[in-house]
Amino acid sequence: AGSRIAKGATWIANELNDEMISKLNRLNDIAKQRGQKLSQMALSWILRDGKITTILCGASSPKQIEENVEAIYKTKFTDEKLKLIEEVIV
Repeated sequence: AGSRIAKGATWIANELNDEMISKLNRLNDIAKQRGQKLSQMALSWILRDGKITTILCGASSPKQIEENVEAIYKTKFTDEKLKLIEEVIV
């Protein structure tokens, strides 16, 4: 809710297919297990690499900014979760 695609962004909707939706659903399940939204887990996943010091991301509301900031507090991933994520994105 509140995402660009939920608001009818056809530029990304045209890229979605059954395989992509399945991958997103699997990643979303992993994020829920971590107590995060998928968008937060994506940011946490990027920030887990200590070489990354900055992420530029957009937000459509103050709530999205707050949710994005929460990602910095969950940058630790278990080996199991990393393996599950890698299996989905490869």
